[in-house]
Formats: sequence, structure tokens, C-alpha cells
Amino acid sequence: HRPKYNIRLKDDRAYPYIRVSFADDFPRLYLARKVIKDGFLYFGPYPSGLAVNGTIRFLNQSFSIRDCRDAFMKSRKRPCMTYQIGRCTAPCVGLVNKEDYARDIGSAVEFLRGRSKKVLKGLESRMIGLASEERFEAAAKVRDSLTAIKKIFERLKEFSSWTLKR
Repeated sequence: HRPKYNIRLKDDRAYPYIRVSFADDFPRLYLARKVIKDGFLYFGPYPSGLAVNGTIRFLNQSFSIRDCRDAFMKSRKRPCMTYQIGRCTAPCVGLVNKEDYARDIGSAVEFLRGRSKKVLKGLESRMIGLASEERFEAAAKVRDSLTAIKKIFERLKEFSSWTLKR
């Protein structure tokens, strides 16, 4: 009657959620352990905190969402390293306007809601628009995000077909 191991598979932590901070001028994605009625948007619960961190990292890179903390962002005088390597649009120093950043965070939220076709169509039209404006480097970044998202969906299809066969 005294199990040697944790039979109920319970631990002392709550399940992780992805929190979107829409109260900020430039929202970002967080890992949260509790859902609080604070006006933010929550996705989850997810079974693994590691998976949530990986998802947040993927969305930050694919949609160029900031990953810096609020205090760090307010104290910036010049762009950070993530901007220099092309993974952020540097809202901390005003290199992107609120409308463009809102479009990026909106695409990430649509992705989290499972509306992947809408996200892919939006990215494709954005890539074509940038190419027609002859902004080829920006179009190439959007293209890279598009291929990364498509690879994720291919992996999900492979995983779902594998689990159905078992």
C-alpha cells in the first residue's frame, strides 16, 4: 500500500501554458504555470515545459518576435544580438512600427490557435509583396520562416500517421 514510485504520476508543479502579453506595446511569448485573469492570452496546458520552451523559441525565430525581458527592452539604446543575427525586428529601439510587429505576433497567435493555412497564406502573400517591392533580403527571411513552418507540419503529419499505425 506504499508504492515505491510515484504511481499517480503527480508532481508539485502545474502544467505549463504559453502566455501572450497583449498588454504591452510590443507583446512577447512567455511560459506560465498558472492562468490568471490579467488580460493576457493563454494557450495550453501542455504536458512538457521543455516542449513549451521549444515552441516559444521556434515562434520567436519564425515570426521575429522579441525574446528580451521588459526591463531589458526599456533600457536598450542600441539593437541586441538577436537583431544582429536576424531573429528579431528590434522593437526595443524602434526599428519596427507597432502595426508590423502586431502582424507578426498575430501570425504567431493564429499558429497557436491551429489556423496554419491562414498563416501560410499570409506569409506567402507577404513574401510576394516584399519581392515585388524588391526587398529581397526581407522576402528571403519570410521564405525561410515559411519553409520552417512547413517542415514542422510535415513532422506532425508523419507523427500522426505513425501513431495511427500503432
